[in-house]
Amino acid sequence: MPRCASRHVKLVAEAEQLVLPFLAPRVFQPWPRSLPQSSSPSHCQKKSFSTTCCDHARQPRPTARPKHESARSLLVQQWYESAIAPLEEEEEGQHGDQEEHVKHEKHDKHDKVEKKTAEIPGQKKRNLSRADVQKAFFQRWSTSQAIVKTRWTAAKRPSSTRTKYAPLGRPVRRKTRDQTDDDKAEELVFSADGHSLYWNHHFAKLNARHDTRLSHNFTPKTTPNLNFRSQKWATQILNVKEFKNQEELATLLGDQWRRKWMHALLWALANSVDDALRLLEITHGAPYMPAAYVADALSYIVGHYHKNSLPEDTRKHLVHVACVIMERPGTSPLQVSGNTFRKFLQFCSQDQVLKLFEHISISGTLLHWNTRLHFTTYLAHHGLFDQALDTLLDAVSDGADVGSKQFESCCATILRKAADQPDGLRVSLRLVQNLSDIGVKLNVQLCNIVMLNAVEAGDLKTAFSIYHSLVDNNLEADEYTHAILLKGCKTVIEDSETLNTTIRQAIADVEVRNLYVVATEIIHCLYLHHFQIDPENAFATVSEAYTQLFDTSDLINLGILPQKYANKSLKRKKPTIPVMGIMIGAYLRNTVQTQSRNMDHIHDLYRRWRNLAEQNISPYVFLAQHDHTSNAFLLAFAQDPSGLAYAAEVIRDMQTPFTHARSQKKPTVRSWSIFLHAFAKNGKMELAEQVLKYMRERKQTPNEVTWNSLLGGYARLGKANEAVDTFRRMRDEGFEADEVTKRHLGKVNLGAVDRSVWQGGSKKSQVDKREEQSELVQEQEEVIGLQSEDDKAATHGTNELADGVHATSV
Repeated sequence: MPRCASRHVKLVAEAEQLVLPFLAPRVFQPWPRSLPQSSSPSHCQKKSFSTTCCDHARQPRPTARPKHESARSLLVQQWYESAIAPLEEEEEGQHGDQEEHVKHEKHDKHDKVEKKTAEIPGQKKRNLSRADVQKAFFQRWSTSQAIVKTRWTAAKRPSSTRTKYAPLGRPVRRKTRDQTDDDKAEELVFSADGHSLYWNHHFAKLNARHDTRLSHNFTPKTTPNLNFRSQKWATQILNVKEFKNQEELATLLGDQWRRKWMHALLWALANSVDDALRLLEITHGAPYMPAAYVADALSYIVGHYHKNSLPEDTRKHLVHVACVIMERPGTSPLQVSGNTFRKFLQFCSQDQVLKLFEHISISGTLLHWNTRLHFTTYLAHHGLFDQALDTLLDAVSDGADVGSKQFESCCATILRKAADQPDGLRVSLRLVQNLSDIGVKLNVQLCNIVMLNAVEAGDLKTAFSIYHSLVDNNLEADEYTHAILLKGCKTVIEDSETLNTTIRQAIADVEVRNLYVVATEIIHCLYLHHFQIDPENAFATVSEAYTQLFDTSDLINLGILPQKYANKSLKRKKPTIPVMGIMIGAYLRNTVQTQSRNMDHIHDLYRRWRNLAEQNISPYVFLAQHDHTSNAFLLAFAQDPSGLAYAAEVIRDMQTPFTHARSQKKPTVRSWSIFLHAFAKNGKMELAEQVLKYMRERKQTPNEVTWNSLLGGYARLGKANEAVDTFRRMRDEGFEADEVTKRHLGKVNLGAVDRSVWQGGSKKSQVDKREEQSELVQEQEEVIGLQSEDDKAATHGTNELADGVHATSV
């Protein structure tokens, strides 16, 4: 073969085997400005015709592009001009002075080369180094990563820092540059490879629809441009029921089976989330698939189900698969984001969450301490106090910031739920001591919670002790502190001195007029206290305090307060809805007690309020959105037989919608119970039974108050058979006798009850019936004894709270 032909074959072979620049940087040599001129052939040299033609073909042409010695050099030069040259032009403006100095030095070094070669017009000198090539390569990939929002995974870092923004790639252990060869210390870094970047690129496109950081809802119209064989590989995997080991999967997919598994998973995520979940389940086995891919897929699946309705079977399957794939013994654990686990908490049942949390602990899945705090709050709200406390301590061990808002909120939740434990107050105080030991700084909010636990436990002394210690430690009490203390005063509402002192402390510490919570509690405490001690003057006292705290124009327009209470010039705040309800209830109670049950006057007030509400006038229309005001009118009409028709009118109005867009509260169980009590109190037992029937038709379940009202009506009329039958029905509904029930049964002669009443309508045995009858007789004897003791006891009241009422004007 002629030498020229063999050289052509070699050039074609080299053109088909392209070597990328970053894999073969040695091909990058300084490009000459011109090619050496070929000398004319000497007469003494004997060359063939083909060789002479090739030499003639290599002569420089009048074009600007120089000829190169091989096809490989030509392809490399083209890659350089498209990838590297634009980057150098952009950097020229930023580093102009430095490059000029470098150019002068390079020019001096290559003077000899320039003298030997001829210059080509328009050809710029280019000198590449290995660092330039690597820099250009990584700049190209960083641009691609920025476009698709580069994915990440957590590297092995100290637990005190939040491991979130570490690049995803192949883990590599390497020494830092400043370390010597003798130093064996290494760091774990992640080197980007082709598969990781492919996964990042396409998974970022898929996950964009679940990306909460986007300002708009993004739903891609088409799936990512995956490998055209991805569906085939996914179908092959899903057609298998179960893989006993990964060797079967490798045999099924053939060479590069892990890469094919990645393509199949991406296709399943894009087309069928259910299939993707099953694919994760059946391909989970040693050697395990990359943890980053599995964690990303699980997060995507949970995000999909979180946005859509989730059937119970699918929810169970999802939790089961999540627990299965988290178990990866002998390899790196999953690093699932905390947002994924928080979504589990929102749509899973309590048993499923406990199962998931148990597998997290067993598998060693990495959790950030903030995610553990979410688990702590969930466990505390569901009554699992011990598990919540253990999880809180685990969060502290993981480096939780005990001074952060998240940690303080979690501690507040646990403290509040500690009241539900046996001897809750003692548990709360012990928990406060433990929190102080781990570095939690007690603030006003935590002290308020402990005070509230003490108040609910009936230990008002401890609550006041905590308040005094709070003041001694230079902590400023807020509105909730005094609201809790006023709530505690309601438990001993007859104690005038304690209530007076508490109101004075609230006025001295905070601006009561600007704090609705404290002002409302003051009005309610005065209402309860004075109607118990001095009912005749109670409304006047409460009205005086109301004038000092709130604007009175709304109550004046309603007709509850006279014009002399007008205080517009004082610029008081508008009353809250609860305060309005308290004042209306106080006025109705005062009217019933002092004006000889004037039902017509109360009905006029009711119609005035109802007309204002129907005209959509604030705040009267908002009172109708709750049942408190309507129940107050019902209770007032129930005090006299002439008010029964008005009570029926109230129930009818509550079921009639407004003509405007505002809604109103329909009759509740409390409303129906008051309505039934109105008929039972006035001896209308047939109508009372009819009300009970109406309740059941409207799917309202009677409570113990309803049954006691019905039982009391029969007891007042002396109908022993009906009273016992009502008690038997009450027991069949699951309600036991309380103190009110016993008092009503004490007025009934149980010996006159027919035997058929004990046997009718009940499936109990004769022994149970005899035991029930004996219990009723015993309860009747106890009630008689209690009534005799109550007759001997005398009630004493004082008016020592007058100073406290006047103090509200300060």
